[in-house]
Amino acid sequence: TMLVPCLRSSETARLVRPLLESEASSGQATLGMQQQLRRFPASCWIMLAQIGLLYGAVFPFEAIAVDYFEKQWDLDPTSAGFIISFAPSLALFAPLYGKWMNTTRRLAVVNASGWVCLAVSMMMFAIRFPRNPLYAVLIFGLGYALSSTTAWVLLPRTLCGRTECQTAATAFAYASLALAQALSNEIAGILHDLLGYPSVCLMFLCMQVVGLSLALKTLAAQREGILDAEDEDEDGGNDVSLDTVNGDNGLPEVGEYD
Repeated sequence: TMLVPCLRSSETARLVRPLLESEASSGQATLGMQQQLRRFPASCWIMLAQIGLLYGAVFPFEAIAVDYFEKQWDLDPTSAGFIISFAPSLALFAPLYGKWMNTTRRLAVVNASGWVCLAVSMMMFAIRFPRNPLYAVLIFGLGYALSSTTAWVLLPRTLCGRTECQTAATAFAYASLALAQALSNEIAGILHDLLGYPSVCLMFLCMQVVGLSLALKTLAAQREGILDAEDEDEDGGNDVSLDTVNGDNGLPEVGEYD
């Protein structure tokens, strides 16, 4: 999808290039994909890696979860499919806590918390504790809901004000998650054939631990003021009082000293 517009001989290129040339001739400068990539700060690359690890550790596991529950947890197919369905359903509650995450700091904290939930749940899957996997599935679903919701909101803020690079950042985020899912599925299949499901869970756990370390780097970058500060002033420090707007600002009015 990203490479097709770059090919001069493609139909998409013949349609898109005149539009870009017209924008450039009208004074609207546009950056090419390579130019945008060179402007990516380190915080953006870290978030792109997080997105790839997140989707590479969640959806491939859901693909094998039913068979895993049947063979390792002695569940019937109906119960196994019903239990794993709770994982994505928790994302339906994202609007309830989304309003609370109105600052970059809160987004970074919740993002890291989501990775913690994912790692804890995968550890529970690996050691098969407790006997009912529903509890681990609920923690797993909560971690995915928190991390996925915050990652896409944090991505443009990791550009540190370089809004002209948002197109490339979004494109590479989708490329990252697609590549991660493809590789994760392939490696999980090989590990299952050679060593069984415990090794697959260990692989997903390692991916989530790496994702958590990257999330902590993002949180550290926020504390250092590197990320975009698109936050509202909670203390009202940036608010202009009504008295000041109406002219009651402590300054003498015209004619007061007459």
